[in-house]
Amino acid sequence: MLRTLLHLLLVLFLAAAIPGGPLADDAFERAQRDYEQLLNQDGVQYRSAWLGTIERFEHYYLNYAESHQAPQAMFNSAEAYLRLHQLSGKSYDLEQSLSTYRTLPRRYPDHKLASQSAYMAGYIYEQHKNDILLAVRHYEQLIERFPESDAAVRALQRLDDLGDIARSPLALAAQQRSQTSPTVTRTALAQPDRDPGSSPKSAQLVNVDTFSNQDYTRAVMRFADANGDVTFKKHWLREDRSLNMPPRLFIDIFDAQLAGDMENIVLDNTHLQGVRMAQYDSDTVRVVFDINSVSDFKVFVLQNPVRVVVDLTSDPEPDPMAITRNLLQAAKKAPPEPVITAERPAAASPSPPSDSNLVNDPSKLPAEGGRLQLASLEPHSLSLAKQLGLGINTVVIDPGHGGRDPGAVGHRGLKEKDVVLDVSRRAAEYLRRNSDLNVLLTREKDEFLPLEARTAFANTHRADLFVSVHTNAFRDSSVHGIETYYLNITSDPRAMEVAARENSISQRNVSDLQNILNDLMMNSKISESSVMAQVIHNDLYQGVRRHHPETRNAGIKKAPFYVLIGAQMPSILVELGFITNPREGALMATENYRQMLAENMARGIIRYAENHD
Repeated sequence: MLRTLLHLLLVLFLAAAIPGGPLADDAFERAQRDYEQLLNQDGVQYRSAWLGTIERFEHYYLNYAESHQAPQAMFNSAEAYLRLHQLSGKSYDLEQSLSTYRTLPRRYPDHKLASQSAYMAGYIYEQHKNDILLAVRHYEQLIERFPESDAAVRALQRLDDLGDIARSPLALAAQQRSQTSPTVTRTALAQPDRDPGSSPKSAQLVNVDTFSNQDYTRAVMRFADANGDVTFKKHWLREDRSLNMPPRLFIDIFDAQLAGDMENIVLDNTHLQGVRMAQYDSDTVRVVFDINSVSDFKVFVLQNPVRVVVDLTSDPEPDPMAITRNLLQAAKKAPPEPVITAERPAAASPSPPSDSNLVNDPSKLPAEGGRLQLASLEPHSLSLAKQLGLGINTVVIDPGHGGRDPGAVGHRGLKEKDVVLDVSRRAAEYLRRNSDLNVLLTREKDEFLPLEARTAFANTHRADLFVSVHTNAFRDSSVHGIETYYLNITSDPRAMEVAARENSISQRNVSDLQNILNDLMMNSKISESSVMAQVIHNDLYQGVRRHHPETRNAGIKKAPFYVLIGAQMPSILVELGFITNPREGALMATENYRQMLAENMARGIIRYAENHD
């Protein structure tokens, strides 16, 4: 009996171990039957049933990776996630589908489904994520890698269809005009005939502001008569050598007119030649970006007033002499005397806070002299990372509001714009005295600066950190405390209310913004920003609490702030306290308290910069 049992177990073990063996075949067939049943099912669809089927396919290709049916199981898993996304609308399902489609050609490059998976990845970028740049890249890679496949034929057709979109008469005419002269100048585009006495019934594009350095450009399209919203579609076109046209990003803005005095913009960048504008048809404005080399772009809408923002980035040109120059510059500085400090535990990088582990309880804050405690503010030798130019070198501090925008108004008419400008100036002065950081302010005086221009300032100056400084406000004047934010989606009503106030929009607009925020944050420094928020918030809160024990820790939170969108470096928004609270408002009116806020915030910046190295 025992011998028979052992023999049976051995048979079962060998069957399971053989790729494509009986047990493996049975597992695949069960998953396939379940999938076909879901596809043929009418009426109510249950997410749990789809996830269960996907899990069976995933279990199969992970455990029987060498089976001849493993590629089909992986393909089915990707396809099922895509179908589930179409039912649920959840971005998670779409990302899982895309990831699986992209993995299959790498894992099974010789299988017939590899080319089809590569095509589906491009299709998702084009049709579901509206990311034409990445779609074109995937289609072109597919054609190069699988030139004889049916999928390559379909990819070529998609590229041709995308290319035809841009060949409008006005765009071709503008290109031909630019070719007649060896130098391009700022000339007005021809305008469609329009009744001078009529008033525009649709949005009117009146200006395009640009903020640039050699590898980054932010373009902001501004409108009149937009009635609160604009609708657009973005397209990416490959270089057309037959027409002598460079790669182009173009944006069609619907129900829009072009102002009569708009001119082309010429830029001297390694990645962008310029921006052209034309009236594509009677109700559509087309804005064309002529590209030299762009690695990524984002297009999004900000409200009140409505504007369309375009961020274009390219990989910076390598500078082979940069490290040598930095080492020579560091060598010129005489090494300072070593600073003797008390022995402390070695500093370790803090973990980013999660929803369930935010530092909201003062008892959970690091103790004085504990983990990540600032060792010294005396002059210190440059770290190797600093000498090589690899550490944190440039910090941009952004005093919120200004000019015609007073921000929140609180105790005895105290204005947020005045408090944060003073605190930011003091923090910058402290940093310049006590660190090697290069410190810049987005505004040095009482002037208005649009939110999108503040982020562009940090990006064009190649900042390594961005700190936007504000004071809080609430209808209940008893609410008080210090809180810090980093960019992310939130379901916290209070955080959404703060974002709405700082963005000067309604909470409904905040909800709309969160629907598109996933795509905008794909390359953002979310994890690093959350760590920076924790370090700076803890230093600020602890420093103030030391002299004002009644100070409340309002916590580290996440929310969709306009001023943080598109930042290419770790970025946070600090709320110094509630200007509408009588006690905190009165304190903010004093120089001593503002100096305390500035110094402790600056200490947090230094501490993060030192630990980041």
